[in-house]
Order: sequence, then C-alpha cells, then structure tokens
Amino acid sequence: MGIPLHHSSAPNTIDTSSDSYTSTTNTDSFNACNNGSHLSLPNNYNPSYLFVYGSSRPDAPGSSLPLSGYSSRRAWLLGSRLYSFVAGGIYRAAVKLDESGNAVTGYAVSADNSLGIAMLLDEYERREFSPEFYQKNIVQVITDRGERLSSYIYHRTDLNPNNIISSGDWFLQ
Repeated sequence: MGIPLHHSSAPNTIDTSSDSYTSTTNTDSFNACNNGSHLSLPNNYNPSYLFVYGSSRPDAPGSSLPLSGYSSRRAWLLGSRLYSFVAGGIYRAAVKLDESGNAVTGYAVSADNSLGIAMLLDEYERREFSPEFYQKNIVQVITDRGERLSSYIYHRTDLNPNNIISSGDWFLQ
C-alpha cells in the first residue's frame, strides 16, 4: 500500500512494505531498533512529538486532545498496524509495532509553548491512557512533507488479530 504524500511540487507515495522509516524505543530501556540494528540513545533523549492515531486525533469529532498551545502535522507510522479493542466498555484504537508492510495514519503533535512535551504527555495520560492499557515507546513517523520525526507513542502488544483496522486509519474502518 502506498501512502499519499502531498508536496507543494507534486504528489508522491511512500511504499509501506519498507520499514526504512521505522524505529522503536521502549522508553524504559532507551534501546532503539531501526531495521534490525540497535541504536543507543542517551538517557535524556526526549522526542518533541506525540503520535496520536485514534479518537484523540485533532481531526476527530469531540477530540479530547488539548489543542490550545499545540500544533499537529499529519503523519504515518510505517511498519506498524492499527487494531481495535474494548476496555471499560469503550471501543478504542491501539497500534501494534513491528508489523512490516503496514502503516498507521495519525498526527504528530507538539507543544507550541513553554509547556513542552512533558505537559502534553501528562495531559494525554490523564485523559486517555492508562498503563494497564498501553505501553509508551519512541518511534519515528513520517509527515506529509516527508519529514521524519521522533515521537512518543502509546501502543499494545496483546491485540486480537481479528480486530485489525486494515485501512490503518481509525476513521476509514
């Protein structure tokens, strides 16, 4: 599947069968995996973005993401897959990392002010995510302008293969 990238000069696509833009890091260990090679990240490594992909996307009706003081860019996480699950009676989105040939549509969100990414993560965790549902890692996403951005992501490893969102887009299921 190709992901449309709209650039000012001409539209193009990214081949999602390649994981060349994907790297993942468990924020507890700070070891990144990029196409099978491990990278060593400093303990103070902090991305400036949070990748959101479900009902908290800025374009979602009734999004609970705090948009005042934050900006977002449409982005894709390559080499990962989108799933649905039910927790607490609520239908939720979840990403499973390291699934070659797939991509997840979302947004890379950053703080425009002095509050920074720490405040965004705190607010997001307070409103949306519980450690019992998700794990926090660092991934690399690609924007519609072709920029590669290191971003925090909340994901799961224990997802039902019958609940795949094949489009990779929570709003195109």
